[in-house]
Amino acid sequence: MEVLYRLTSLLIGYGFGLFQTAIVISRIQGFDIRKVGSGNAGTTNMLRTKGLCDALGTFFGDFLKAVLAMLLVQAIFSKAAPQMTALLKMYAGVGCVLGHDFPFYLHFKGGKGVATTAGAAFALCPVTLPLLLACFFVIFFPTHLVSVCSLVSYAFFFVLMVIFGKTGYFHMEGHYVNEFILLALILTVLCFWQHRSNIGRLMRGEEKKVFLHKKLNDAVQNGRKV
Repeated sequence: MEVLYRLTSLLIGYGFGLFQTAIVISRIQGFDIRKVGSGNAGTTNMLRTKGLCDALGTFFGDFLKAVLAMLLVQAIFSKAAPQMTALLKMYAGVGCVLGHDFPFYLHFKGGKGVATTAGAAFALCPVTLPLLLACFFVIFFPTHLVSVCSLVSYAFFFVLMVIFGKTGYFHMEGHYVNEFILLALILTVLCFWQHRSNIGRLMRGEEKKVFLHKKLNDAVQNGRKV
């Protein structure tokens, strides 16, 4: 039965993850986010090409779908499997990231899952969100390298999940905690894999900076130094 619970949670998450916020916003405005900028259907490309407001809309849409998926799983299984509810929520979070990154109806080409994972972290433990945001922006403002901010924040997410899991925050037995941490590790490895091209550009010193102001992003896109 527990295997069925896990699979159901994963599928619920995947279904929610299929909602591609960046694509919806771009199509409402008459363009396709996948055909501009980096071609990635995520917050960073929306910020780079359209500006802060659309980027925030993209972030919150991708954030919220993970929260909703995990709340639904909690509502379904909190009474049937209270001893593993947090683990099932993590399965939903993993499914949501997979749906976001690999939507079947877009030939498995979606975003990179950073905003969606932020939503998952919040649904699991709300205090992690301000910690992750602080980590992100402490790096962002001096560097303006979103890929570096995302990767470091993701690694920090994994550390936080280990800490909260091992200290009993999620009220799970040890074998569930170990499985929970394994899922967090899988998400972290997936994030680094999805950013492999960014990592290559970082190593070559070719990664472009991203700014909160569209005019500065336009200058970067046109090859001008900022």
